[in-house]
Amino acid sequence: MPADFSFLIPMALTAVIEMGVGYLLGIRSARGQLLIALANIVTNPLLHLIAGLLYLRMDLSVVHVVIYLVLEPLVILLEGWIYRMGLDMPHPYRNSLIMNTVTIAGGLLWMLLSH
Repeated sequence: MPADFSFLIPMALTAVIEMGVGYLLGIRSARGQLLIALANIVTNPLLHLIAGLLYLRMDLSVVHVVIYLVLEPLVILLEGWIYRMGLDMPHPYRNSLIMNTVTIAGGLLWMLLSH
């Protein structure tokens, strides 16, 4: 069975969008931008893996509720914790919330427009 790398495009888009939002929030250093990219490399595949496993066990609408009410808040907290490690990253949890809110809203908008 060939490996499925379909998560790479959404992960890359998420990282690029969050890096752009981070830049607008004042996170302009190479270290800060790299930290945003690395946080997404850690959290995005985990989110997709857990969501994929949930899709095998639950109804689609229930999985979406779990993703947006349980998993995404956990991602925001985990990324905020990762951003705390960046010495030049101010307001790590607030920034994580803002960056993830933008990507979540963008993903929901994409789903609405593409269906």
